[in-house]
Amino acid sequence: MPYFQFILNILFPNRCLRCKNYTSQPLLCLPCFDTINTYHYFVCPICQKGINMSDLNFCHHPSLYIQALLACTDYNNNLVKDLIHKFKYEHFLSTTHIFKKIIHQSLDPYKNYFQTNNYLIVPVPLHWIKAKHRGFNQSTIIAKLISNFLNVGCNDHLLIRYKNNPAQAKISDPILRQQNVQSIFKINENLKSIIKNKNIILVDDVFTTGSTLNECAKILKQNGAKTIIAICLAR
Repeated sequence: MPYFQFILNILFPNRCLRCKNYTSQPLLCLPCFDTINTYHYFVCPICQKGINMSDLNFCHHPSLYIQALLACTDYNNNLVKDLIHKFKYEHFLSTTHIFKKIIHQSLDPYKNYFQTNNYLIVPVPLHWIKAKHRGFNQSTIIAKLISNFLNVGCNDHLLIRYKNNPAQAKISDPILRQQNVQSIFKINENLKSIIKNKNIILVDDVFTTGSTLNECAKILKQNGAKTIIAICLAR
């Protein structure tokens, strides 16, 4: 197999998506990958106060159900934005090689923490119509990359998106975004028992206002979840 891959690399050499130079790395050369910053700290999704996960001194905002947020990288980086767009809308699934590296760098300090603190990973679900049209749920793919790295279980059937609401990306007003996701999720009744007193890691691709994640967290809290944090690929 390594010999076959060696021949393929000679016949069809990789070119970096950013600088267009030939590279031995998948999709991005190392200098271009190094332009992507990765972050390791959890913050309050509303006031941005840093949160020490070993201390769990969360902020308490009345409308907040997500107790901490980690965004692995910066969506304002044009390269990151382009990679996520190719992934979601152009079915360019090989970008997951890059996302995997970003996730590993970002979450490396937490490998032992999540394994020993009764966490379960839950991706934000797509409505079945959108999932059928796209062919995949981007949040599930990211959640499974996180699950494999942290060695923490992932359940992508626990939450159900039962209303096919308009895409959040098409709505800029924060209040309208919040209204757009109200009452669109429910718990899978067949799996409800596994939520009780469980710590949850909610996963989405991009954090903008947090309305979608917070709505998911509200449903989980109402059904007995304990601590709910969020990990997103970018913000």
